[in-house]
Amino acid sequence: GDANDFATFLKTDARKHGYADSKSDDSLSTSTLRKRLQICKQFFADALDHKLIEENPFRRFKTATPANRQKDFFITDAMSEKILAACPNIDWKLIYVLCRYQALRNPSEVLNLKWSDILWDNRQMTVYSPKLAHHENKAYRVQPIFPQTLPFLEAAFDEAPEGAEYIISRYRDQSANLRTQFTKIVRRAGLKIWEKPFINLRASRISELCDQFPTHVVNDWAGHSERVSQLHYRQTLPEHFERAVNATLHVADLSRFCRCEALPSDAEPYFAHEKTPDLQGLAAVGSDQQLHGWSLLDSNQ
Repeated sequence: GDANDFATFLKTDARKHGYADSKSDDSLSTSTLRKRLQICKQFFADALDHKLIEENPFRRFKTATPANRQKDFFITDAMSEKILAACPNIDWKLIYVLCRYQALRNPSEVLNLKWSDILWDNRQMTVYSPKLAHHENKAYRVQPIFPQTLPFLEAAFDEAPEGAEYIISRYRDQSANLRTQFTKIVRRAGLKIWEKPFINLRASRISELCDQFPTHVVNDWAGHSERVSQLHYRQTLPEHFERAVNATLHVADLSRFCRCEALPSDAEPYFAHEKTPDLQGLAAVGSDQQLHGWSLLDSNQ
């Protein structure tokens, strides 16, 4: 009963009583609510394992965090040019391209990247992911150094002091708030900061790469599963609609599908294969205006 009361409190009054860091009186979002309950479930699961309790009072609550796609935002190349021009130094330029064009997680993967991880001859880099280190064979992955990243990486290497270990030398202090600094850079570029700034940089690149390479390849490079990619990263972009409506249809004599001449009522429809009886009803449309059936296996289509 206490667990139910607590869940109700989170749904209705949490923000009013300062449980969430917000001035809004609205209830917690579904994602935040489920995350809170997930933590509670984990605590009581541990107590259950230690036989301190007989059952987990949070066992019935759904704690799988749904993806909030309303916060999706795509960062264009034109926006990237403005942001890069507003970056104060080569470190920030590199942080940006590593997030936007290498799809690295920031700060964990970006700040852990070392010069020894760069394979210049192969144009590849080895990425260490603390988030995935507890999974077998997932701590490291290899990805190509994309053309958008290479010139900034070379410039940073030229400026790096002798014996430098990490690629990003500044902002390594745990107290450094990269999001706050990045917000200032975006505003300096004359743009409005979007929600989930670094996640959407990563998502923008993943969406682009999935249009160019097989998804399993992109998943390996980005270090996540297909399910996570679909739930949290891949976006439907305006250019997808533009390509769809402007696509050239490669069919022979397309005009013959548009000119539907009336056939005599006793005309025999033509079927491609006698083993497709379910399609035979499609051969004739109406009684006055019959369309000649066409072969689904026509080599010209």
